[in-house]
Amino acid sequence: HGASRERFQREAEATASLRHPHVVRIHAVGTHGELDYLVLELIEEARPVDDAWEDRPLPARLDLLAQVASGLAAAHAQGIVHRDLKPSNVLVRPDGQAVVCDFGLARVAQSDLTKTGQFLGTPTHMAPEQVAGARATPATDVWALGVLLYQALYDTHPFGAAQTVQELFGAIRGHEGSR
Repeated sequence: HGASRERFQREAEATASLRHPHVVRIHAVGTHGELDYLVLELIEEARPVDDAWEDRPLPARLDLLAQVASGLAAAHAQGIVHRDLKPSNVLVRPDGQAVVCDFGLARVAQSDLTKTGQFLGTPTHMAPEQVAGARATPATDVWALGVLLYQALYDTHPFGAAQTVQELFGAIRGHEGSR
């Protein structure tokens, strides 16, 4: 419990230091008794990116993903890897600006508190190294961004034919070394 609390504090403080228009702002990090908490920016009337792009032409979809890439680049520059990038973790404000949210699984690159082999992330957007139980890197987020790009282009998931998690992981692992 102590190591997970320390990891939460370290990752939350690193993420709170991020200041980028396409990354959700963390206003405060704290502990109340046994409860760790974050105070996040309120993003009113936002929609998940895959919902927001339904009524947008391809160039507008690609612009949203470019905004996501910009936010991820800022996180990666500070040594932060998101590890769970998926449509519900990218919100689009009414003004059309995309915001990467939910850095709850984020990892500070220098942290030795995140163990290799942990099953963390959303299976449909996991990179081959996550499926294999290896450490997440910025390339992990780039893979997930690629999955989002595929979804934006084709309105379907690249591994949508998989019927089980095992089939999904087999399809994803089949792409190891191809990037």
